Amino acid sequence: MNIPSALHPAEAIEPSVRAAEGRAKLAIAALSLTLASRAFSIYAALSQNALLSQVQAGRQVEREQLAASDLLTGTAVLSQLALLVVTAVLFLRWLHRTTLASRMLGAMLLWSPKDAVWSFFIPFVNIKRPYEVVKNVHDALLDPQLPQPQAMVVADGAGGYRSVQLEAPPPPRPLPAAAVGAWWGTYWLSGVIANGTSRSTAATIEGLSTRNVGTVISSLFDVASAVLAIVMIRGVTARLTERYRRVRFSTPESLQAAGVVLEPPSAG
Repeated sequence: MNIPSALHPAEAIEPSVRAAEGRAKLAIAALSLTLASRAFSIYAALSQNALLSQVQAGRQVEREQLAASDLLTGTAVLSQLALLVVTAVLFLRWLHRTTLASRMLGAMLLWSPKDAVWSFFIPFVNIKRPYEVVKNVHDALLDPQLPQPQAMVVADGAGGYRSVQLEAPPPPRPLPAAAVGAWWGTYWLSGVIANGTSRSTAATIEGLSTRNVGTVISSLFDVASAVLAIVMIRGVTARLTERYRRVRFSTPESLQAAGVVLEPPSAG
């Protein structure tokens, strides 16, 4: 067993790992609000369809009820748009920092942090590349070559070679499953349905009812996508934390033997 040096090379990377963990919490909080927003949208659409059904059946519906229903659905749309922007920003900040920290820890990634973010905005590329980026980060963080840290001998400096103790690494944390493909699939299904719904006519009661049904279906896929995104963020972030644990508590010699090359910290 080797005696660890006073300053392990991975210690300088820890702030970036902690920053990624913090950004993961913010992204998950935004996605949780998205779940509430989509539930509100479903309620608004179903409530309006209930009123429209009464109108079609020839029942008396107060004008104030219809105005309140319009206000409810309008508020739902505005809240969705606002949360979409906030969630996208926080998610991309998490992805950028996670990709950066992963590269610092020697993960073999195919894309840079900047490439990872831009993959969501480039036409046609954004159909598949974001999935490939996240899947690459997820899989590369715990490659089979990464060694499990072993207990190391530490001298306390008080009594020579006889005053030594074993320093055991912290135990590994659970690694939640991350269904990256399911997340990306539901994300795209929601977008396709929402796009089709927005193009449908709402000039008649039947048209408005049909659009509300499309809103409900799209929102249900949004709920599934948000839940899977939360699971995915937790899973990838847990793998980043575990990789840092393994790198930090392995000797530089064992990392070199495994082909793990750490990158110096950089801003971002």
